[in-house]
Amino acid sequence: MTQPGDAPIQRPRPRLPRGAAPPCALLLAAALLLGGGPARAELPLLPPKAAEDAAREPAPDPAAALAREREELAREVERARAAPPAAPAARRDLEQLEQLDRILARHQETLARAVEIERAWRDAAERAARPPAEALGREPPYPVPFHDERFDAWRAAVDRVARLEAELEEAQHALVSARRLHGERESGRRLAREKLEAERDPAEKARLEAALHRRELESRIASADLALREARAENASRALEVEQREERRARASLEWVQERLEARAADLDAALAALDKREYDLGRASEERKLDLAAAERRLAEVQVRAGQAAELDPALRDELAARRAEYAARQRALEVLGERQQRVATARQVWRARYQLLSDAPGRATLREWLAEAERRREEVARQERIRSARRDELRSELAGLPERLAAGEAGGASGREERWIRVRARALAELVKTYDEDLVSLRDAGRMDERLLADLRRADRSVSLADRLREGRDAAGRIWRYEITASEDRPITVGKLTSALLAFLLGYLLARAAARAVGSRVLPRMGVDPGAAHAIESLSFYVLLVGAFLVALRVVNIPLTAFAVLGGALAIGVGFGSQNVVNNFMSGLILLAERPIKRGDLIEVGGIYGTVERIGLRSTSVRTGDNIHIIVPNASFLENNVINWTHNDETVRLTLPLGVVYGSPTREVARLVEKALAEHSQVLRQPAPIILFTGFGDNSLDFQARFWIRMRTVMDRLRVESDLRYRIDDLFREAGIVIAFPQRDVHLDTASPLEVRVLDGRG
Repeated sequence: MTQPGDAPIQRPRPRLPRGAAPPCALLLAAALLLGGGPARAELPLLPPKAAEDAAREPAPDPAAALAREREELAREVERARAAPPAAPAARRDLEQLEQLDRILARHQETLARAVEIERAWRDAAERAARPPAEALGREPPYPVPFHDERFDAWRAAVDRVARLEAELEEAQHALVSARRLHGERESGRRLAREKLEAERDPAEKARLEAALHRRELESRIASADLALREARAENASRALEVEQREERRARASLEWVQERLEARAADLDAALAALDKREYDLGRASEERKLDLAAAERRLAEVQVRAGQAAELDPALRDELAARRAEYAARQRALEVLGERQQRVATARQVWRARYQLLSDAPGRATLREWLAEAERRREEVARQERIRSARRDELRSELAGLPERLAAGEAGGASGREERWIRVRARALAELVKTYDEDLVSLRDAGRMDERLLADLRRADRSVSLADRLREGRDAAGRIWRYEITASEDRPITVGKLTSALLAFLLGYLLARAAARAVGSRVLPRMGVDPGAAHAIESLSFYVLLVGAFLVALRVVNIPLTAFAVLGGALAIGVGFGSQNVVNNFMSGLILLAERPIKRGDLIEVGGIYGTVERIGLRSTSVRTGDNIHIIVPNASFLENNVINWTHNDETVRLTLPLGVVYGSPTREVARLVEKALAEHSQVLRQPAPIILFTGFGDNSLDFQARFWIRMRTVMDRLRVESDLRYRIDDLFREAGIVIAFPQRDVHLDTASPLEVRVLDGRG
């Protein structure tokens, strides 16, 4: 809702629908159309001199034109009434002419309303030009009751603007419909005239003339209705502009008063005294209602006793019981409503004190926000109660309206006076309750207006808060968030601040644990002579130990007991038991690998077809880098459940086997000598243990040999490079000695009893 002190309302001037002519032109066109029918609406072209003379003449008065049109129309009505009454066409013409006269009468009223609106526009402009103090009729400073009068005047203007906006929208919709109907009527008139002009048969021509006359009347009615709708739309637009100007003036006056308010103790005392008197009156009324309720309760109890003693309820007793129950319920509800009104008086007293406190000594921004939220909540509650009260009052009125009919039906049916009495008792109780609801609705509206005034004061005070107060409010809000309790454990609160501090402490502990573990693994342990693999294992274990210690220290620093994680621990245990078996398996395998060290960082291993160097051993997985520089993450359980080849477990010395084969007939001793020479020439082949050349067998296609030798293998490529170098050298030595490396070959033997027959065929086959 717009409040005083906000930016001024900039409402665009309502426009007529597209294609609508100015009001004066519309009125003139309507007068011409109505005066002479559709055919006379087409104005003849004037010569230039005549046009200049017409331009100098004043525009015709629409009201006078309408008056002349109504006089001419009255003569047409008299002629239609003089026609034979049995003629259907005459009766129809008379009805249409009377309808046209009613439209013109409403148009005259609309023109009179336009004059009043123009007068109101001039008055509003005159009032807006006056200085605020002169317009208000008194000099500042202004008391709070005077401010409330200005506030109520502004709110009434806002409500009138909203109502006029709705009226203008409705008038524009009606104008669109009237313009559409006018177009249809004009189209029908032109079509009827065209048919008449083309017709040559006298009998048919007479019928078409009657049809054209009927179309012309319909067109005149549509034209008059269109002019009326246009005038009404223009009136609504102009009235809205007048009320918008009044609303702006009321807003300016209210803002003028707000800037010059004065908190007078006498005004507050007068307001509180009025509330005290109202509370006293409500208390007296409540005591009277309590007596009425007690009497109604006694009467209901007496009827219930008689009804309980009767073997069967007769209609009279049944009506009496229903009437007494309705009477008791109405008195009880009326007493409850009075109690709610008394509570509103207490709330109004608080509102008055708060308003004067805002003027004398404004509270902090946090208090302002609390008051603002409470006032908005109270206003919503008042609006909700007002809707409920209004609906309930309408229901009671409907029920009360049906009782006279029931009473009349009873009298017509010969009902006894006793039955009528109970109907009247019920009606009297309902009428009292309706009156109570009416009074309560007035009280609710007063409470709503009071809350609106308080909200306006609070918003104005909130906008005037200094930057320092806003900063303090932000600090207080941050403090409230910091101290917000998330949960509790062992009667100790766990707040946002504690949780944040614990997270920060744990993060700091993580960084310190990582730095300390790296320092131990890279500086302390190597100086103590610990090999790199063992140093890495100790580094990992120390990191996790320090991390757990940092977690416990963080909990201790913020005073969060470990029992706060009991639920989390239970959920984790369930998850471990049912959904995290593989994770736990790998975790335990990682601990075993770090403790037993079957593999360590830098070892050259082969597991599951993966051949590479161990880069890192974690608690869940191990990172292995292959010779192609591809890192493969292997779960730790794979190293315990499968066979693992660790080429460098204890040392880096590895024996390799290089198989080779030569063709049959090659000198075997020379082959062994040349292979020994190739091994001796290579720098990475160890002399101790000495290489061994073995003649391993007679193969299908070759004489098979094996060269077994030792090297120091640190990487995957060391083995492959040495084997490749040896193959190159052995191939060179065998070529120089004329020894051929074997390749697959087959001998085919033909066993025949007689010589083979050989024939040579020419190309002719």
